[in-house]
Amino acid sequence: MIEPYLRGPECDVHGETALKALVRYLGLVDRYRPLLRKLIMSPTDLGWMNSRMSAIHLAKDYFKDFRDDELGCELVAIFCNPSDQDQLSARGTLVDILGNRDELGDPFGLELEAGDTDAGYIVKMARQRFNCHGGLH
Repeated sequence: MIEPYLRGPECDVHGETALKALVRYLGLVDRYRPLLRKLIMSPTDLGWMNSRMSAIHLAKDYFKDFRDDELGCELVAIFCNPSDQDQLSARGTLVDILGNRDELGDPFGLELEAGDTDAGYIVKMARQRFNCHGGLH
């Protein structure tokens, strides 16, 4: 009943809500993990407007009891890319995945105009968590 909203003519309006309902609220993350991965790994939206951002917001669910270092490193790369429109979504998701909100000066990224003083720490912890190698992107 919900799945057609991921592909139908109203997917730009309801795609995000449908994906969240299927993954987070109905607990079907195993079934939709390939779609989440595809959406996050794509440099552009697929299927509906803001589909990549929607998937990034569900990444904590994706990683629950599941390991995918390549996708985790992609989230780090998105966060490290100031020209990526989903940079702030990746920041929030990495903080959620790492569970280090209490260790940050600006855990919700509300004061980013003055610079993200927590960025280096978030990147360091995420790179360790996901075994990312190489320099910052």
